[in-house]
Amino acid sequence: MTNQDEILARLSEDELFEVAEYGIQARIELRLRGKVNDDPQFLYDALDAIEDMDVEQLKACIREHTAKFDQEK
Repeated sequence: MTNQDEILARLSEDELFEVAEYGIQARIELRLRGKVNDDPQFLYDALDAIEDMDVEQLKACIREHTAKFDQEK
């Protein structure tokens, strides 16, 4: 288990939602500041989608957006 997995395992569903939301918003910020040049609409759609996710889906979402943020920054 990685450090990220250990941390995610300790978080409640509400905390996971907040982390997922923050991660997606951070990726939107990169686009608004011009560091990434593409339409952020898919990220706004992702923000809407997390509202219906369960715990495991939120964890997967966090892993995905963390990896992509690290590549984009």
